[in-house]
Amino acid sequence: MIKLGITGYIGSGKTSVTNIIKKNTKIPTFCADDAVNVIYKKDIKFKKKLFKIEPSLKNKKFLKKKVINLIYKNKKFLNKLEKIIHPLVRKRMNKFIKKNKNKKTILLDIPLLIENKLYKKLDKIILIQCKRELRIKRFL
Repeated sequence: MIKLGITGYIGSGKTSVTNIIKKNTKIPTFCADDAVNVIYKKDIKFKKKLFKIEPSLKNKKFLKKKVINLIYKNKKFLNKLEKIIHPLVRKRMNKFIKKNKNKKTILLDIPLLIENKLYKKLDKIILIQCKRELRIKRFL
């Protein structure tokens, strides 16, 4: 199996490239951002751990938006959050790889591929780049 990784800065177009590949091929794809969204919405254990490190988030609507606001205000919170969520995303990624072990090629769209040393599990890496101004425009 060939394991391809897609990475790049926020707003660089990773998801667009992933979607083009999904639309035009039969390559199974894993998107870390999608996994995070599912975890925020459905993972009760995640929410319990999150509320333990930041009780003010309990019973909040738009939980992910509230978390994003906290991240910008508090670097220590981000570090604690990453220790909770990254293993959960990795678990989903490993499950995806195992499920698709008989496929010729799989694609993993992972924003923090290099930073989290996940590139070691891959055969090839596709780096998506675009001009900084465009990334900022897309992000905002």
